Amino acid sequence: AQRLKAEMWQVSFVAPQSQLSIALQAGLTCLKSTQCLENRDPSSKCPVCHPILSQIAVMLPYANRRNSTLVCTMTGEIMNENNAPMALPNGYVYATVPLQRMAASNLGQVECPRTGDSYDFSDVRKVFVS
Repeated sequence: AQRLKAEMWQVSFVAPQSQLSIALQAGLTCLKSTQCLENRDPSSKCPVCHPILSQIAVMLPYANRRNSTLVCTMTGEIMNENNAPMALPNGYVYATVPLQRMAASNLGQVECPRTGDSYDFSDVRKVFVS
């Protein structure tokens, strides 16, 4: 039955998958990293980690990247020299700007969004990536 379908598609010049499906898989492959699908955080802004799209992405290969981009999981902002990565004492890393905003509004305290642990902003350390 599968061979007959393949022959029919070849004879009629019809692709076995829709153009939308092909484009969606190509886009998810470009975005998929080794961190994707591990936690499946529903609040994540990562399309690959989305509950519906992750079902498609699970069988796709990982993106081949030579340069990485750090993205804050709290805000989805890119971490760079203007918004440096900062590590909480529990090891989770977030961008400087949202941590500073949180500390300013919480009497110098920052709360880890993943664990709920609270720390003094002076305990947060800058991360240096090499």
